[in-house]
Amino acid sequence: NVLVSFEDVDGHDICCVEIKLSRQPVYVRNKQSMDDFYVRFNNGTRLLTVRDAVSYIADHDWDGSR
Repeated sequence: NVLVSFEDVDGHDICCVEIKLSRQPVYVRNKQSMDDFYVRFNNGTRLLTVRDAVSYIADHDWDGSR
């Protein structure tokens, strides 16, 4: 789901990273072997609490059926 490309813009090399939507929740494993769940929020990334992650996952259409 990740596409990386490089482009020249005004003599500068620019790295473009395109992330496609996932059809299922994706977790990040940290050094303590715990799974973290992040979401994009405006122009940043936010780590969700377990309660917020459960609510977020329940509210999103992961398989395109809704």
